[in-house]
Amino acid sequence: MPLPEFKFHAQRLLNPFQGTAQIVETSQARAISTDGLNWRIHIRSDIYKMPWGSLAVPAQNQRHFVCGLWSRSEGLARLPIHPDLYQEHVEQSVADLITLLHQLQADIPFPLQDRFELWLFDSKREQPVALIASCQSQEEIDISKRLEWYPATRADTTFITSAFSADQQRATIRLSAQDLLQNAVRQRCNRPYAGYWITRQADASGIIVHDQRGQPDRRNELIAAEHFPACLLTDDWRDAETARLVADFHAWQAPLLLMLPLADSQRRDLEIHAARQPLLVHRYHRLYPHIHDPELLRKVLVEAVLRQADTTRGRDIPR
Repeated sequence: MPLPEFKFHAQRLLNPFQGTAQIVETSQARAISTDGLNWRIHIRSDIYKMPWGSLAVPAQNQRHFVCGLWSRSEGLARLPIHPDLYQEHVEQSVADLITLLHQLQADIPFPLQDRFELWLFDSKREQPVALIASCQSQEEIDISKRLEWYPATRADTTFITSAFSADQQRATIRLSAQDLLQNAVRQRCNRPYAGYWITRQADASGIIVHDQRGQPDRRNELIAAEHFPACLLTDDWRDAETARLVADFHAWQAPLLLMLPLADSQRRDLEIHAARQPLLVHRYHRLYPHIHDPELLRKVLVEAVLRQADTTRGRDIPR
């Protein structure tokens, strides 16, 4: 039986940036992975909802349902599925999708296709500062998107910085490093924030397609490629403390930033920073489109395996 038509692509996970999602889609199902190894399987189906006590024609809604987790090494772990789903439809759709995943392993990472981007702009210099959102088509643009940039989730407290002196740290003891960074971006951009949806071109330049404030004055304006920060947050800061804060942030994000298309010099520097977080590199390295220093990566992966082994042995030690 021939396989269904399909498409595959990658999209950035933004605000805060958490890497990329690899996506394989057919008309009936999709698979999503954030590490290129483990895939969440979704089934698309029409579900009919009949309000209690209603004699009306049931409403039809097309939705995706999670029906399992799959990896090449462990196979498919099934989850309970919605009772209204047609079982044979589910089985065939999942089987087709897994066949495609086997065939597409060599193509990982998939090409990024979210070329419509929402950037927060510097209020004075009128240049991109931080990326807030992205999508694949102009029809998907969210014109109500809030213009607020987040460096990390509130639950993640692992980002630290050496940007400030001991006296400065004591003066801001109630603020985390991510709070300090978020405040720096807010001050740089100033309220009311200027945010623009931009479509990126093949040469990495961008054309403004929508002003989030509802003003048409800059629509169709061309923004040169060099004005867009490759690491999604500008590193052009006038005061030394904030510049160091941002540099520390990029170093902390290095295992994720390596998933992006980067100049060779940027990739080299980020690989050095990422080597300090071997477990994250081990998790995400399949999604790196290029490796500048393969020998460094090999050493980092070996260290990650040794650390995982030590952790496993520690759990096995009787108390």
